[in-house]
Amino acid sequence: MRNCRSTRWFAYNVIFMVGITFFLGVTPQNVVAGIIRSNDGKYIYDREQDIEKLKALLEKKIVQSKLLEYKIPPELVREKIDGISNEDLHILAAKIDQLPEGGDTANYNDAFELMLIGAITVIVLIVWIIYSFAKELGRSNPPQIPQESTQN
Repeated sequence: MRNCRSTRWFAYNVIFMVGITFFLGVTPQNVVAGIIRSNDGKYIYDREQDIEKLKALLEKKIVQSKLLEYKIPPELVREKIDGISNEDLHILAAKIDQLPEGGDTANYNDAFELMLIGAITVIVLIVWIIYSFAKELGRSNPPQIPQESTQN
């Protein structure tokens, strides 16, 4: 049997693994875009519009039920909103726009999809390696065992 590094499938496997590693290495994990500060460092926020977004969120039944579940009175939440700075209020309102409707805020679906793709890739790679070995073993001649000559 030939050395496994000299076979063709080994080169294909190396190229495949390097490609996968490169792809996973250059794929951004978290991409964040935002407003950068201007020279004066001042933002102009529409405070009323941001407060309306927060109040619309607080009027939803699911949010009200969660607030009551955590024993937080809605009046306290409204007082806190009125006391928030413009910048923090705008950040909070921007986060509300990013929330999925009626869903969880964590990206468990993305993680599951990546794990599923990884598992399928590993399974395909294992099947490919086994197939390559079986094909290579079928091509090569079995080693011949030298017979000792008996001279009596």
